[in-house]
Amino acid sequence: MRYALLLSMLLTTLVTAQTTQPTDTPTAAPATKPVADRSKPVGMCVLFDQTVADLGIDGAMKFYHCTSNAHRRYARSESEFYVAVNKLVRVVKEKHGEDQAKIVRTICGDSDDYSDVTVMEDGDSAAIQRPGQTPFPMIKIEGKWHFSLPDWFDIVGEEQIVALRLHYEAAADRADAVREKIESGEYKTMEQITEALDVDEPATE
Repeated sequence: MRYALLLSMLLTTLVTAQTTQPTDTPTAAPATKPVADRSKPVGMCVLFDQTVADLGIDGAMKFYHCTSNAHRRYARSESEFYVAVNKLVRVVKEKHGEDQAKIVRTICGDSDDYSDVTVMEDGDSAAIQRPGQTPFPMIKIEGKWHFSLPDWFDIVGEEQIVALRLHYEAAADRADAVREKIESGEYKTMEQITEALDVDEPATE
């Protein structure tokens, strides 16, 4: 995921709120690539990345802890984004190779590289953070980590939640449209793909 979860580059400019983090000493992600494992915060993110394209939106939403309709609406928007981006990345990798797929993932505002991630874990609560971005809260339920949307809403606030949700929905639509044009043969070059993805979104009120 990007931590796209969730940790998309958009958060760098949208989110300035601060939060109290779990009290344990922060630890960097391991130098070796972490394995997919929902019993560990980073491992859950890796599992999400590896499976979300096949799970679909409903499956992706099971990685989120929600307690309200507003949480579920946000989780659906974010899930739409990650499903769309990972499907697009898969198609680009098949057509143009892994290096070009990584470029496309970055343009979309996603990352599956956890080498720069810091994890703050305290019992059944945790937060995962990339440099310069707001820590994303997580919660362990029945031995499995989830993205904690009640905590995320408290950190970010309603205005930014709306902005993020609109961003994810627009970006998902764009990624799906580009993928469909690749699959139909309309987009044959990386230049066509990157130009279609690298567009400014309209400002939100």
